[in-house]
Amino acid sequence: MSEIKALRHEAYISDVVLREILAAPESLLTKMMHEVKDLERLKSSMESERLASVYLQHKIFPAKSMDDARHVAIATISNMDAVVSWNFGHLVNIVKIKKVNTINEMMGYKHMEIVTPQEVVNAKD
Repeated sequence: MSEIKALRHEAYISDVVLREILAAPESLLTKMMHEVKDLERLKSSMESERLASVYLQHKIFPAKSMDDARHVAIATISNMDAVVSWNFGHLVNIVKIKKVNTINEMMGYKHMEIVTPQEVVNAKD
């Protein structure tokens, strides 16, 4: 996280990710909370829940991955430029990204990038 901040990117955390962190083993919890303690929190809303449900209805995410759908929906509704994740199965996946953006465009939302932390750190102007 410090590398991303050093590159002058703004970083946020969704309440979904915060819940995931709080469920982490005690051995990781303190370090993870330290990394995100100063980040502004993006909260879920009725609008983000509706969008997440649309992602599920279109089978972009399996039902068991509702939190992944929520994560992307919260970022979309909050007008973020990108979601940063190591989740290659459900998020950082070109097929999923294209499907998310098809729905976002259809519903009047902007394009969403979904990238790894490494892509952000290695990005050049």
